[in-house]
Amino acid sequence: MTDPLDKLTPTDLVPSKEGKKNWLQQAEELEAARLAEINAKGLWPARLPFDLAMEMGPAELTFEKHGLTEEQALALMKNADFIATIKFWRDQVIKEGVSFKTKAKMMAEDLLETGYMLATNPATADTTRANMIQWFAKVAGHEPKKDSEGGGGQGSGFTLTLNFSGDAAPSKSAKIIDVEPSSD
Repeated sequence: MTDPLDKLTPTDLVPSKEGKKNWLQQAEELEAARLAEINAKGLWPARLPFDLAMEMGPAELTFEKHGLTEEQALALMKNADFIATIKFWRDQVIKEGVSFKTKAKMMAEDLLETGYMLATNPATADTTRANMIQWFAKVAGHEPKKDSEGGGGQGSGFTLTLNFSGDAAPSKSAKIIDVEPSSD
């Protein structure tokens, strides 16, 4: 399956005044087409069984969230493989336990699309857009490291001092390691 997003150009993402669909409408149509293709093959969205096992809401809403109609949901509930996958994830949840943090991660993942839409929408307040961009950078691990995390700044945990003859002696609190070259 080719990714329909590969066909988009930057101009396709800009809302148009000529009646052309804006980027949000295009994204919604692409997602609907992807879900329709999955459903036509008798498959299901990969995360659907896990979401049902987590019981984070009514099953009807979970199916709807994944783009399935009531008929498709009923057909899946008769599919032994689908039921086995839900049971597997439910057993994992019971066995491993699910923390508040895990559920919060799932919710954050669900909100990524909304956050992206806010960050890229020119109508969103600049401060909100800046906050969203900073948050995405932080989550992705693209923030600059602080001196305390390494990088050689003060407090990085390692300091190298070289003293040549005639220089001042190190302070008494410094740990000195004297290394003599071997005669090998």
